[in-house]
Amino acid sequence: MVVILLVLIYIAFVSLGLPDGMFGAAWPIVHEELAISQQLAGVYSAVTSAATIISSLAASRIIHKLGTGKVLVISVFITGISLLIFPLNLVPFLPPYVYMCMVGFILGLGAGCVDAGLNNYVALHFKASHMNFLHCFWGVGCMISPIVLTLYLTGGGSWQQTYYTIGTAQLVLAVVLIFSIPLWAKVPVSKEHDTEVKTERLTNRQTLKLPLIKTSVIAFLCYCGYEAAMILWIPSYINEVDGRSVETAAFFSSLFFMGITGGRLISGFLSEKLGMKNLQRFGCIIAITGIIIVILPFGEIITGVGVVMVGAGAGPFYPAMMFRTPESFGQAASQSAIGLQMAFAYTGSTLLPPLIGLLPLRFFPYCVLTLTIITFVLSESLNYRKRKR
Repeated sequence: MVVILLVLIYIAFVSLGLPDGMFGAAWPIVHEELAISQQLAGVYSAVTSAATIISSLAASRIIHKLGTGKVLVISVFITGISLLIFPLNLVPFLPPYVYMCMVGFILGLGAGCVDAGLNNYVALHFKASHMNFLHCFWGVGCMISPIVLTLYLTGGGSWQQTYYTIGTAQLVLAVVLIFSIPLWAKVPVSKEHDTEVKTERLTNRQTLKLPLIKTSVIAFLCYCGYEAAMILWIPSYINEVDGRSVETAAFFSSLFFMGITGGRLISGFLSEKLGMKNLQRFGCIIAITGIIIVILPFGEIITGVGVVMVGAGAGPFYPAMMFRTPESFGQAASQSAIGLQMAFAYTGSTLLPPLIGLLPLRFFPYCVLTLTIITFVLSESLNYRKRKR
């Protein structure tokens, strides 16, 4: 029973990553085909992330009422429908870009609750390695969608076919997940958290008063800001600044997700030996090194290695911070704390990529480097203050 549920959770995180990797990879084609300004990709990202912030903040209350299983089914279904209607422009009197942003808002609403709910569920019920593997499967989803896009393009297909394929897969998964709903309440809380004194669930406002929470959420904001910037702008940077083809640019997007996936896979095996704190630290250092390589004027292969390193370094940070949330703030506050972390994470995803997009594209890697360094400093500050406390 536990194994079946864990497999479904992993597959759900693959589905969560599929839309995240698709838009940035497809954007160099979409904006040319529809005659849309390239910089407007940041606005779409902001709209989608704003919807995710809303659903993340509401996640604690919704999951408390409906349960994680039901929320997951509803969210995956919403995501599948959104992807299927994204290329169709069902409201023809609206400009295509406005319609895309409307669908993106619905897509974001579907993502927030499932992300916050699954992170808290895994943190409370499973070992640290499973949190890394969970986010490794998110990376698998992000990696798959640009590859599917590349296959369609090289085979003479279109970007629209990618959306139809991924959307259909999401709906199939939603149907499968319906049968898993009774399993979610049967998995016991892990021994580490089961020893805590049971107290009433804390609200978002109460959780914000806890020590260290502000440092934690700002670290999430900066981390997800540089991750979202890489997802959104690395294909355009490779295409326009480095002068590579659209197909090569889409492949570089996959390289970033390959790095994240590999980083989280390796972290899953090393989590018990090194500890989540050290994985955060080493990951930030690797990411900083990788973006410096991207900035320097190396050839295509070395630049690709740098992109993989940025992804691999980013890999452990998010799952490590999520897993340590019940430890840092307690079981009663964990769902609200994760909801707040998710909200600030998506605030970073909302605000920072569009701001970076206002600058000339050649400055993009320098912005990512700055955000990565800030994330590292905040993470170390959080570790120091927790140790001191």
